[in-house]
Amino acid sequence: MAEAQWDVVFYGKLLPGFQRKSVEEEFAKRTAFAEEIIQKIFSADRVTIKRNLEQSTAQKYKSILNKIGMVIELESQSDSPKEAQNSSIEQSQEETPAGANTEPQAAQEDTVAEPATAPSMRQMEFSFTGNGREYFKIWIVNIILTVITLGFYSPWAKVRNKQYFYGNTWLDESSFSYLADPIKLLKGRVIAVVFFIIFSLASNFSPILSLVMGLLLLAIFPWFIVRSLAFNAHYSCYRNVTLRFKGKTPEAAKVFILFPFLALLTIGILGPYAYYRQQRFLLENHCFGTTPFTFHGKAKDYYKILGFIILGALVALGLAMVTGPVAPLLIILAYFVIFAYFVISTTNLRFNNTNIGAQGFSAILELKGFSWLLITNTLGLVFTLGLFYPWAAVRTARYKAEHIQFIADGDLNTFVAAEEEQINALGEEVGEVFDFDIGL
Repeated sequence: MAEAQWDVVFYGKLLPGFQRKSVEEEFAKRTAFAEEIIQKIFSADRVTIKRNLEQSTAQKYKSILNKIGMVIELESQSDSPKEAQNSSIEQSQEETPAGANTEPQAAQEDTVAEPATAPSMRQMEFSFTGNGREYFKIWIVNIILTVITLGFYSPWAKVRNKQYFYGNTWLDESSFSYLADPIKLLKGRVIAVVFFIIFSLASNFSPILSLVMGLLLLAIFPWFIVRSLAFNAHYSCYRNVTLRFKGKTPEAAKVFILFPFLALLTIGILGPYAYYRQQRFLLENHCFGTTPFTFHGKAKDYYKILGFIILGALVALGLAMVTGPVAPLLIILAYFVIFAYFVISTTNLRFNNTNIGAQGFSAILELKGFSWLLITNTLGLVFTLGLFYPWAAVRTARYKAEHIQFIADGDLNTFVAAEEEQINALGEEVGEVFDFDIGL
């Protein structure tokens, strides 16, 4: 029996948080259509993007077009309303008065759109190959050496941890790399410790001097953040291409000091907006090589998340008030579910609205699966007095890798090679800027 064939159909609707203009622009990048054709596609009530596909291929089209904001339905050929549409089209043509617009209705309702570049778009899986027993050895040695050396070993511990998780995260048969030198992290830690000692001494000798030092710390805190982000980006690598962070201290001061302060003044009303601005700052100031990340999320998306959290908390509180003896257990369970919802919703929002040029991501973290992961990890930590931590960290990394995909527009090797060539052309003139990390 032949496998069923599927149509990829667009009904003119967009996913929440997407604007028509930006979706049309993204769709235009992936097709060879003229502007007037694209306008017809997005104005029609029903458009068949692709016909007669196997289900797996149709699903890929759906994922790609969902990623740019289009609501896509897959319709089996056996369920297609094509014949009914054709008959209504013929009937409408027979009844059309002379001189009226005789353009076939099919051109408006069932335009066949063949994306020229869509077949080259691939949904690529991340994978994480680490295991708890292996990471336990690294983790326990890091703790022992950090304690014995009174913290002196902590930069080496941080680098070993990052190298393990980067090196075990794979995309398209290549793993990521973390290339930082622990000595450079140590320099930053020394600077931070010296500043903390001065601040502590000032607090003991003079309240005014203590206030001055506190204000100074607040003033340079955004610089610390930018410095740390730039350092970590510079030493995070995929196929010999490193990330870059181009954020500036004044903008960091706005998103990490001003907006949180305004959120406090408004009793949390501006909290989601402050969080949105922080996410936008972090993402849009990163580049893969020379190609910048773009973020299409909106502040209202974070307000929706907050709304669901508040609603969930109220429902849990109401149930706890009427359940009597099991109320504490219910409250604990509700906490895990609400926290899991926050993590998966913000993670999905972040990845589903982030692009690197024409490349993108797709995240499908699920509430049920992540809640179970969170609960079992917590139980493991409690019953092992914390020794389960390496397994918890590995399980979390594996779950996220399995639920996040990279959508490559064309050949990923070509894209990475082009970035490597651009980096080589620019040279390493900025290398000395990343001489140390504050370690935030």
